Amino acid sequence: MTRFAHVLLLLVLLLLPPSTVRGADLVDINTATGPQLESLPGIGPARADAILRDRDRNGHFATPADLQRVSGIGPGILSQLCHRIRAGDVQGCDGTEVGPHIVSTHVDPPERTPIAPVNVNLASLDELVALPRIGPTRAQAIITEREQNGPFESADDIERVSGIGPATVEGIRQWITVREDLNTTSRDRLLRVPGINMAIAEEILRQRDEMEGFVAIESLLGVDGIRPSDLDSLRRWVTVVPPSAAADTEPSE
Repeated sequence: MTRFAHVLLLLVLLLLPPSTVRGADLVDINTATGPQLESLPGIGPARADAILRDRDRNGHFATPADLQRVSGIGPGILSQLCHRIRAGDVQGCDGTEVGPHIVSTHVDPPERTPIAPVNVNLASLDELVALPRIGPTRAQAIITEREQNGPFESADDIERVSGIGPATVEGIRQWITVREDLNTTSRDRLLRVPGINMAIAEEILRQRDEMEGFVAIESLLGVDGIRPSDLDSLRRWVTVVPPSAAADTEPSE
């Protein structure tokens, strides 16, 4: 290739619009580190920290335009970033996907919701993160709070966790519980309850099947290894929804 051709190619590359940058060269705002975010135009240390905090608290950004949910980032700053960032496979503020020969309108995924109610007193970090509006930071704060100050007594009691207020509680209320229902719980979840070992868990499940469900928490007194003095502590962790009551809440056909 001649020197003239080299110069011409360089000029063409310099004149290409930012939108032609390969997706792999864009900064993924869902995985970027603090220094990577700081290197973006209009984003310094303070805004980079705000992005990381929002991402931990509220989960991944669905599109680059979602950065506007971060305090301090508005349309002006976003316009500087649109051709420098992506959100996973979504590139540009118009919501087109990254990839060879792919230009399709992005549809936001449905909000994350757990399949079954999550017991915030026993749930793992991953189970808590699956809740709407709960990211890794809040999930860890929930675990730390319950370990240091004991189980939550109600859904509203979760407000004692730093960073969780009434709005967040209302957003997750339908997806959480604070006590394990002995008539629906599993062996693995029983083993997370303080004071319940494998032998006791197996006996609880055996008696539940034999009785076709417990009618009250006092039924646990028939389980070998559980004494009357144990009931008070167990009441903080478990409950009993009688089979008849559960049936009454099911929609009629």
